[in-house]
Amino acid sequence: MSSLLDIILRLPTVPKGLPAILDGIRMEPVVAQTCRQMQRKQHHRPLEVNECGLIVDTEHPYIDASPDRPVSCCCEEWVLEIKPSLKCHTAGEAPSPALLEYLV
Repeated sequence: MSSLLDIILRLPTVPKGLPAILDGIRMEPVVAQTCRQMQRKQHHRPLEVNECGLIVDTEHPYIDASPDRPVSCCCEEWVLEIKPSLKCHTAGEAPSPALLEYLV
């Protein structure tokens, strides 16, 4: 169901049952764990891969973001943004360098 604001602004709604959305929800913890393991192998310790919700800029409250996983280690901080691959969904496999050549 659309909110009143969505209706007034005529914003399109995204069906929650799309394969890419369902696959992203299912694979996000797996991908986050894989990232954690890969970074630890590269000696990024201590390594924290956290979950978070909406982050709102305190100085500019109209700016916000919802990153998948904020990551920090001994040398840097970054954001892990996880996107589903329809290629993996179609193949019925977890992401791997053999299936997705751009993975490290």
